[in-house]
Order: sequence, then structure tokens, then C-alpha cells
Amino acid sequence: MTTGPSDAGDLFHAPADGVGGSVLVPTLLTQGRVRQPRREHLCKNGRRRRPDPAAVDELGQLCADVTGLLAVDGAGVMVEDAQGDLRFLAASDDHIGEIEQLQVETGEGPCVTAHATGQAVTIDDLTAVDWLPRFAPRALDHGMHAVYSFPMRVDDTKVGALNLYRFEPGRFADDVEHAAQLLADLGTSYILSVDAAQRTTRLASQLQHALDSRVVIEQAKGKLSGEWSVTTSEAFERMRRYARNHQRRLHDVATDIVDGRMHARQLTADESGQPAGDALP
Repeated sequence: MTTGPSDAGDLFHAPADGVGGSVLVPTLLTQGRVRQPRREHLCKNGRRRRPDPAAVDELGQLCADVTGLLAVDGAGVMVEDAQGDLRFLAASDDHIGEIEQLQVETGEGPCVTAHATGQAVTIDDLTAVDWLPRFAPRALDHGMHAVYSFPMRVDDTKVGALNLYRFEPGRFADDVEHAAQLLADLGTSYILSVDAAQRTTRLASQLQHALDSRVVIEQAKGKLSGEWSVTTSEAFERMRRYARNHQRRLHDVATDIVDGRMHARQLTADESGQPAGDALP
């Protein structure tokens, strides 16, 4: 597996004919290489929010595709939330989702261990496992006999884990384990790139809101300046003082002035302690 800087978009390719419907299944898999996701795609504090519904659907499709690619009976993805706890995110089907949730409920399982250690955990036969006293019996009750978990991480930062399931006991061949880890890395890149896109969208929205707010404030300053025959700087200070005294947002006060719901005389009366006449909105 090669590592190095790469835009997450470089990893995503349309599926080969006859291989599922997820846009995440990479042609790079057949070449035996996938680049690691970039640390820059992480949130500022190293935590991630839950991806949006479209991302969850895409990862669910990836899980479904993985079952065919790696000849397993099910696959699921669990991710770390803002509090650092593992949460079920997506699965190839509802039955696998229930087993994923078992690891959350019991606080143990191959996924929990893979996530904590950063190492793949393969359990060829759950009946022979004695270190999962709560999870193993319940997974067996659900018909699962083999579980394989692969960490999803960037350097030392944990993201989650990709989990594969089989109804029958058996071990993975080395090349299949390698392919599974490549797919876990791919899922990691997708989660982090979606989060980065969401942050960019929010930032653009916040910037636009700030610009729109500034336009309204400038308009209100000009209107008050004309009515009071004062400079725009003085008009701004008096408007800001009013907003502060009444615990209102400056933008809201400016909007009321521009829209005619407030007038200069109301601000003047407020400063002098006299009744303002019309009730403030």
C-alpha cells in the first residue's frame, strides 16, 4: 500500500461492470494500492459529526458491494462520534446492523478492539473465543460464526472500523485481508472528505450571512445619519448602543430600521429615557 498526499477525490471511481452500485468501489483495488486519507480532512478538534443521509446511503452501498467483492455474508461500518464513542453508521442489511449495534450495547467486540488498537482483528470461529463473553454468544445467536474488523484511521487519529461477517467459520487469505484494509482506508477517505465538504459549505454560508448583515447595517447607518444629521460613525455607535442595552442583535435592529419597523426617534427617546411611543418589535 502506498501512502502520500492525495485529494480524496482521486480514490473514487465508478464500479466495474457487475460489481455493485457504489461509486466508492475503486479500480485501484485491482491494482493493489489505495492512498491513505489526508489528515487535513479531519475536523479541527479531530472529531467528526455523523455524515449526512446521502453519505450514510453511499457507505451502506459500499458495505453491500464488499460482501460480493470479498465473499462475506455481511459488512458494516462504525465510526467515532464527537464524544469519542463508537456508533453504528451503515451496514449491508438490517441483520448486520443489529449485530453491529450489539458491539455498541455490550461495549466489546472485534470492532471495538480494532478501533482502540489500530490493528485488524480476525476471529475465525466465535465459538472458540473466550475474551468476548457478552458479544460472542449474542452474535452466535444471530447466526454469525466469523468476524473480521479493520481499523479506519489517519495516522494516530481514530475514525472507526469496517467489519465483515460470515455465517460459517473460516479464516481470510492474506490477500483478502489486504483488500479489506484497502476498502477500510477508502471508507475513511470518503467519511472525511464528506465532512470537509460540509465544513466548506457551512463556512460559505456563514460568510454570505456576514456579508448580507453588513449590507443591512450600512443601510441602517445611512438612514439614521440622514435623519439625525450626524456622521455614519456616530449613527452606528448609537445603533450599537441601543442593541446592546436591549440585548438584541445588531443585525436585527438594523433590519427593523431599514424595513421601517423602527425609527430614529425611538432610539433617541431610548437614549433620553423618554417613552419611545410605538412599541418595539
